[in-house]
Amino acid sequence: MRNLVIIPTYNELDNIRPMIDKVFSLPEKFDLLIIDDGSPDGTAKVVREQQRVYPGSLHLIERSGKLGLGTAYLAGFRWALENGYDYVFEMDCDFSHNPDDLVRLSQAAVAGADLVIGSRYVTGVNVVNWPMKRVLMSYYASAYVRFVTGMPVRDATAGFVCYSAKLLRTMDMDAVRMKGYGFQVEMKYTAWKLGFRVTDARRVENERRDFPRSFFRGAETAFPFDQTESRMSRGLLIRGGTVFGDGVRFEGYVVVRGERIAEIGRGAYPHDRFEGETIDARGQWVLPGAIDDQVHFREPGLTYKADIHSESAAAAAGGVTSFMDMPNVKPPTVTLGLLDEKFERAAETSVTNYSFYFGATNENAAEIERIDPKRVCGVKVFMGSSTGNMLVDDDRALASIFAQSPVPVATHCEDEATVRANMERFRAGYGDEITVAMHPLIRSAEACYRSSAKAIELATRYGADLHVLHLSTARELDLFDRGPLSGKRITNEVCVHHLWFSDADYARMGNFIKWNPAIKSEADRDALRRGIADGRVDVVATDHAPHTLDEKKLPYLKAPSGGPLVQHSLVAMLEMSRNGVFPVETAVEKMCHAPAVRFRIRERGYLREGYFADIVLVRPDDPWTVSPQNILSKCGWSPFEGVTFSNRVTHTLVNGKIVFRNGAVDRDARGRALEFDR
Repeated sequence: MRNLVIIPTYNELDNIRPMIDKVFSLPEKFDLLIIDDGSPDGTAKVVREQQRVYPGSLHLIERSGKLGLGTAYLAGFRWALENGYDYVFEMDCDFSHNPDDLVRLSQAAVAGADLVIGSRYVTGVNVVNWPMKRVLMSYYASAYVRFVTGMPVRDATAGFVCYSAKLLRTMDMDAVRMKGYGFQVEMKYTAWKLGFRVTDARRVENERRDFPRSFFRGAETAFPFDQTESRMSRGLLIRGGTVFGDGVRFEGYVVVRGERIAEIGRGAYPHDRFEGETIDARGQWVLPGAIDDQVHFREPGLTYKADIHSESAAAAAGGVTSFMDMPNVKPPTVTLGLLDEKFERAAETSVTNYSFYFGATNENAAEIERIDPKRVCGVKVFMGSSTGNMLVDDDRALASIFAQSPVPVATHCEDEATVRANMERFRAGYGDEITVAMHPLIRSAEACYRSSAKAIELATRYGADLHVLHLSTARELDLFDRGPLSGKRITNEVCVHHLWFSDADYARMGNFIKWNPAIKSEADRDALRRGIADGRVDVVATDHAPHTLDEKKLPYLKAPSGGPLVQHSLVAMLEMSRNGVFPVETAVEKMCHAPAVRFRIRERGYLREGYFADIVLVRPDDPWTVSPQNILSKCGWSPFEGVTFSNRVTHTLVNGKIVFRNGAVDRDARGRALEFDR
């Protein structure tokens, strides 16, 4: 168990050194985080000196000025979660809070409380050397808050508290509005409304120097409880479904509070009442949201085909709660400025969570080195033909990218020289009469193997973190190791269309299944399916790449490659499971768990307490047929049109919010940028 005490400071020179020594002398271990708001008296300097005495246990955040008590604590909470603490404590530096009481708060938290309040009023009035006016003001302020809110807390204004990490992860800290002393009330009220266990622990408070003259002043006087309640979810209970988590399934329930999963349990929900919305999931599967590591949502510059808003809505309808978008747009995403613009656009329009690849060229290796690995999913390298100026065929550029990239290198592998030679040979024989049936012979298995083998050789030589996209052949599988994904630095992805279709389908489907790499033989398809079961296939995605219907109806040589898949990828994988190709658990592993593990996505991809509530409900015996009337992609068509699936997505939650329910998408919902633990 890891404990962190957060102490905001401003001009605490006299108190800071003895406070640090006192906390580290306690019989229970506590780490300290001091958040100093630019103290002119040298408080931060003393902390830096003490860090040499308590290395690894004393931490410091320095801010430029007095930014408010609430913002200090919020910054500390985020730092605590990022650094893996289990319990987080608030405390003042002036010894008005007795550091010895930290042990009492800690014991109450370990006993099961999510919020422990060091209360002055749990047994009478426990303050020392306070003027009577101040005692009355504090006591009645808490009484007023208790009366207005109904919150069973006797010391609502207390600033000596302990939070569990689970509670802090569940709260939407971006929604906290109070920055001064009202912050303490808002945090307690939020925790209570979210259904967490709140308890009081008796403590005595001594006189302090800087208590506000009036708690009820300005914007803080009228804490808007009615508005706060309306914007805070009381929670959501999913009960009676078959829960799939970490490779197992069981009948149980999931409780969502705020953006997070608060509780998962087997069997019936153990309480008589639940304050909030309840979804009866009997007869349904409760799955983690799928994460698609390769999509082309066509924004900017190609929005007549698709855009982030339309395709993220289609993703939500299909149970895909997070996507990673490719850089071959107009202009291509090959500068950090253009990358920032895509993130900004997604924040404005995306219904689901998102990240974006940075596009490599023969000239931008230096820019790649500056990528933020906590924000950007990967760098995309086209080692075959591409859209725009994105073909990377310079050996020096490839060497630099593979050696220096701070994020995974994701490659499109088709050997350009082989593809060109094949095209010349078929043009010589057929002229303009080349048909789509020749597509897998032009973009051949050999072209794929040569390029994938080269990428793996480069990754091995330079120690790169390599992810080979959309394998399409049996032979390529032999380049990859079996075994657990967590131990691999060279991995691969297979897309749904390469698992569903084969070259026998070109006669019926034509350009509607024209992709790069090409869909190949039935033997290749079956080998990829086996690779999912035996561990050689690491991730399953879509390569969702819409084009208009008119574009796909053009003759083979003019028709673009790609098609929409994100709305139907999960149900297609579950259909293959129903047909005995692989278990449902395997489909969940490859579409949900594996992308999160491979890219080190923070707190997503699993149904786990404390993780973001990206959840999908699927009814397994509810047939429906894909038609233009139920296709949400902007292009209006699908290669699955006319296919009847036996399973149906009924609900999709993104960050705890229902964004798809029984056929309707909440198009006003907005996802979050993915974060990566790198």
